[in-house]
Amino acid sequence: MLINKEVVDKILEGDIYAPSHHARDGFLGGGMLYYALAYMIKAELCVCLGSGTGFVPKVMRQAQLDTKVDGKTMLIDADLAEAGWGSPDYFDKETPFTKHFSDVIRIKELSVVASSRFKNNSIDYLHIDADHSYEGVKADFEAYRSKIKHRGYMTLHDSIHRDCGVYKLIAELRQEPSIDVVNLPIGTGVALVRVSQV
Repeated sequence: MLINKEVVDKILEGDIYAPSHHARDGFLGGGMLYYALAYMIKAELCVCLGSGTGFVPKVMRQAQLDTKVDGKTMLIDADLAEAGWGSPDYFDKETPFTKHFSDVIRIKELSVVASSRFKNNSIDYLHIDADHSYEGVKADFEAYRSKIKHRGYMTLHDSIHRDCGVYKLIAELRQEPSIDVVNLPIGTGVALVRVSQV
């Protein structure tokens, strides 16, 4: 069997935001896309910006473990509940995420500020799910676009909300010839982005 139910259950345990990725009840939903991206390129460095209960970094890390890549997964979240898109619970207490995926590096910092931690052309796979305002998601995109490896990937979550900055950013990215965007209506939407590094 390609899908290990025990592993899926471990990823979904206690994850109240998994349904926004169309994942629930033993069904990985959009997590299959995140897993496949990290798995197929044998991602050594996966970075997730923002994550309410750690769904995406759990999936990224599982792909690294399954491909036996000696890599790391990092989660960056400023933990700002007032932003309105959920507040993480993995900084101050033990959760199923911290129990099962304790090796995911968690950094409490604004995502744009944390971009200085990474060299250009160093990230294999980046997932943006932090500040959902247009200004916030655009700032994240601009701060990290040069950090992605030439054959790396980026995904943007919550991409089908017309009142969300992610939707507006995607419309802009489609106008740039060096950027390919596929917006998938999985859960609350996920856009797959490839930027040609010149």
